Amino acid sequence: MRRNSLRLQDLYTETLKKVFQDEKSWESFWSAVCWNYKCSFNELILLYAQRPQARAILEMERWNRQFGRWVKRGSKAIALWNEETGGIRYFFDIADTYERRAAKPVPLWRIQSADN
Repeated sequence: MRRNSLRLQDLYTETLKKVFQDEKSWESFWSAVCWNYKCSFNELILLYAQRPQARAILEMERWNRQFGRWVKRGSKAIALWNEETGGIRYFFDIADTYERRAAKPVPLWRIQSADN
């Protein structure tokens, strides 16, 4: 577990440097991670490093219980720090899941034009 934590720290540090290197990198970061606005900044840095195209992330149990969605076999988890315990938590993007019977809709946010 300690080795995974060190690798995650290295990934965090490396990504943080890239994000802050110039204005274009900073904009690219926010354009990618804005979908996951409930995450902390530290979580967003790690999310961007591992899966910048992620649109909605949850832990496997929450996908199952809350939305009736199941993680596809072979999907790779997104590792994020648990800021409360200092451990690592694993998340999956909605693209890693599929609906089961009686699945609930996932409330993804979107910007609507003034015409709608």
